[in-house]
Amino acid sequence: MAHPVRRAGQILTGLTALLALLALLFGAPVALALLGGNPLPDTMPSWTQISDALTRPDDSGALFIAAVTIVGWIAWVAFVVPVIVEVVSRIRGIRTPRLPALSGMQSIAAGLVASVSLLIASPAVAVASSTPAQASPATAHTTTITALASPATTTVTTATTAPTTAASHHAGADTGAPATYRVHKGDNLSAISQRVLGDDTRYTEIADLNPRLIHDPDLIHPGQRFVLPDGAHDHGARRHATGHVTEATEAATPPASTPAPQPADTDPAPAATTPATAAPTQAAPAPAASHESSGTSTPTRPTNPTAAASAAPAPAPTADADDTSSDDDLVVPVAATVGSLGVLAALTLLALRRRRARQQQHRRPRRRIARPVDGSAEAKLHVAAVSTDWNRLDAALRTLAAGLADRPDEQWPDVVAAWVDDEAIHLVLTKECPAPPPPWTSDSPTIWTLPAQAELPDASDHLAPLPSLVTVGSQPGQHLLIDLERLGMVTVTGDPARALDLVRYIGGELAHNRWSDEVNVVLAGLDPDEAAWMAKLDSHRITVADSIEQAVAKLRRRLADTRDALAATGAATTMVGRGTETGEAWPPQVLLIANPAAEHQELLTELEQELIAAPSSGYAVVVTGAEQPPGRWPLTVDADGQLRVAFLTDAALTASALPPAMLQPLADLLDTAENTDDQPTPPAADTEAWAEGTDAAGGLYEPAAEQDVDDVAGGMDDMFGPADDGEDEQDSTDSEPVTAAEPVPVRPASAVTWNLANTETTPRPLRPAPVSTDPATMERRRRERDERDPHLDADLAAWTSGDAARPRISVLGPVQIVGAGQEPKERQRFYAEFIVYLASRGAKGSTAAQLEDAIWRDQTASSRSRRSAISHARTWLGETPDGGLWMPRMAGSQPYHLVEGYLFDWSLFRRLRARGEARGTDGADDLRAALELVRGAPFAGVQDGYHTQRTPYAWLPDSDVAPMHLVAAIVDTAHELVELYLAAGDLPGAHWAVERAWLADPERHEGQPWRDAMRLAHAEGRDSELAALIADLMRHRDAEHEEDLDVATYQLVRRLTFPSTLAS
Repeated sequence: MAHPVRRAGQILTGLTALLALLALLFGAPVALALLGGNPLPDTMPSWTQISDALTRPDDSGALFIAAVTIVGWIAWVAFVVPVIVEVVSRIRGIRTPRLPALSGMQSIAAGLVASVSLLIASPAVAVASSTPAQASPATAHTTTITALASPATTTVTTATTAPTTAASHHAGADTGAPATYRVHKGDNLSAISQRVLGDDTRYTEIADLNPRLIHDPDLIHPGQRFVLPDGAHDHGARRHATGHVTEATEAATPPASTPAPQPADTDPAPAATTPATAAPTQAAPAPAASHESSGTSTPTRPTNPTAAASAAPAPAPTADADDTSSDDDLVVPVAATVGSLGVLAALTLLALRRRRARQQQHRRPRRRIARPVDGSAEAKLHVAAVSTDWNRLDAALRTLAAGLADRPDEQWPDVVAAWVDDEAIHLVLTKECPAPPPPWTSDSPTIWTLPAQAELPDASDHLAPLPSLVTVGSQPGQHLLIDLERLGMVTVTGDPARALDLVRYIGGELAHNRWSDEVNVVLAGLDPDEAAWMAKLDSHRITVADSIEQAVAKLRRRLADTRDALAATGAATTMVGRGTETGEAWPPQVLLIANPAAEHQELLTELEQELIAAPSSGYAVVVTGAEQPPGRWPLTVDADGQLRVAFLTDAALTASALPPAMLQPLADLLDTAENTDDQPTPPAADTEAWAEGTDAAGGLYEPAAEQDVDDVAGGMDDMFGPADDGEDEQDSTDSEPVTAAEPVPVRPASAVTWNLANTETTPRPLRPAPVSTDPATMERRRRERDERDPHLDADLAAWTSGDAARPRISVLGPVQIVGAGQEPKERQRFYAEFIVYLASRGAKGSTAAQLEDAIWRDQTASSRSRRSAISHARTWLGETPDGGLWMPRMAGSQPYHLVEGYLFDWSLFRRLRARGEARGTDGADDLRAALELVRGAPFAGVQDGYHTQRTPYAWLPDSDVAPMHLVAAIVDTAHELVELYLAAGDLPGAHWAVERAWLADPERHEGQPWRDAMRLAHAEGRDSELAALIADLMRHRDAEHEEDLDVATYQLVRRLTFPSTLAS
């Protein structure tokens, strides 16, 4: 269904940009020539002539005009060069090189060229050019398939092309996959050559093998994958060569194809033959039609479009060379319930991050966000999560919808499945559909591919076209997703327990897929306890039906309503309706049914007929445990967890699974993250003397008497305002009125202390306690802090001066280790994790079992691996000034630990904060020194660039040094410093403190720095800056109204912007 208005807007934009471009390219030089004449002199002027021209009076203005003309010509040349670069890059289909010296002009040129491209591009958004995938030669094979449209079966021979990379053209590709290297940010070709070939001068061999990707050996891009010469072997990551190496593999023997599944009312079809070559072929299911159709069609079966998928399972990915490069780190995976949770684990972590961001918005000072009782579930998710960028899949699907928006219905693809890997996203179509919108490409009539290098425009305002696309199986590095809405009814058969694991998984992933806009998952027939835990995964998307009969009846009513709505709007399918913005958002509903009884058989059969009659109508059903499985599209899971999807591929996959053992911890983790109530910061667990009297964030506390819980809550409300208990509190006007001319009252940090029982078991409740103004009490606190931490000034001086004799361990930003010994040549990040883990344990140290569980979570490391890694880390740390070892050798029951004297920025931060608070109004210098240790987001990038079976920093989420705890401590310290600076009238210092908080929280999730920044703008009388801050905050919070903000921020905004209203 075309949109002529939108297309007309594109044409108008393109024409405007074209006229502007022509004016700048041709009109500007004409104007300059008319203004100043020929810019080049007839003869070269002498220095005397130049001097005279510059020093004599310019009565006629000729010198001024000449100067303006010269500047104009320089600007014109600076614009023309980027335009030429942009145009040539688009024509050649390569990434546009950056021109740092002309970055401003290049941005203008890129915008104009992209707008002009709208004149010839069909998609609704302009996109950057991408490099299309190479195509392998066509391969013929014979398959037998059940048509999506019809029960008839047809044997056909189809010539198809499978998308491949340059690897398939490497010599020896017929006998196996060559070694490849994926470029990481900061890599260069000579360092890569040194890493994989042992000689940095052999980089030309890599360039020669990859002429399409490497036009200039000095210009390579992150994400590119290079084929490596024969004999290449990974010798370990090093500086400027930190990417992922995939070792060469031998050719696999393809298994025999299995017969395609048949509807119950059709004759058995002949078995499919084995593909003619090991390279898979790609075919398409037939277009949809009624199940009762008597006509025949010519459907074929799609198989995995990647080169080794249908032949045999791909080899396990090699561990990242930065993390595993030799026998020193051999690991043996331990069988665990998280093994098939990969995609859901990654999506859950993304959802958890979003929920944690909301918790941080509501967190009050000197508190922590709520944490689950069992913190190990999050660590297990990190271990299980696959590294695929699922946000990119979401963006790719929305870009697809944007690109198709102007097409008539018949030119939309009929998508049934997708294969996702590190190289590309492949959409499997049921029928031929040419000319995919860029940056999508088509190497086969029934496969649309988005290469990994393709740049995606912002299409976030478009609905995702395939919200019921869900992962059902995986191979290492490859994942199969099917569109439940397109299939209608899917049956999961085979081993009952494994089948139910897959059904749970489908519900869990749909609850967290970014592309599953407004999906509604209904559970029927599941165990009541399991259904309740499933609903906690996302109560907005998952509901529990009272019975199977009720759920089916409700779905049938809604299906009928949707069919009528589609007919009324003229949209062929809900996918077209979403993409063309026709009618509503068409949210899908997926009904998951477990163990239907015999009396439900007829009910399910009738429902299936209705779904067949209205394909892609926004509804789908997944059934497991039926005595007579309904549906034409079976997913079969055996007792070993192997999945067969015979109507799509011959490949054996590992079935996606959400086992019962992971369901409750996962639900508890997400349910807790949904709770915005914060928790008291616990006492410091450190055993060092300086930690006495501090909490885990470095804040001071004093032992408190037993208090009534209500008094505790009241104390918190007095200090920070009431908790977020609902909308009623947002209407509260109990606070003191503030006039427009008055700055918001601030309370110095010295006006509050915190009471916390010093116990290692369950701490008593906290509440703010009034600070004593008694000089003797204040002096006692300062003296106690100096006695407990007498070496703080010396340690701070050693840190700032870079004392080479003492190891310096930094985590308040990207992890950095400066040891007193020799830095390892390889795998620095791996050994750094050992050192950071031990530093976080302090004087307590770590047993061998604790260390192994932390570094190799849910895996088993050989004793040799552990000893070797410890040895490398020990060598890096070096010797103490007296000749000892900073990491002593383990003797008897003594744990691994670092001896006193090493410098750890997180410990220094807490020590400085504690002393600053103890000094009251005189503590600003200490608080500032603590904040000066911050270099960025804590632990920034610790998992970036890893491609390994071992999950780095898996121990971090449930530790006391979890990044979110460190950010909370930094934000609170910055707030205390803001209070002190405001009390002293030092507004620049207060601004500096807010910026330090945002340096640690670059995504600006925490609410307190926003409030401090707004108070500063108000105190300085800068109303326009205050308004800009509020608008910026609304964008960050995706809030439509100020009432959508957290209570404390909303109340502050009201006090700052509507003081007269409050006063009245």
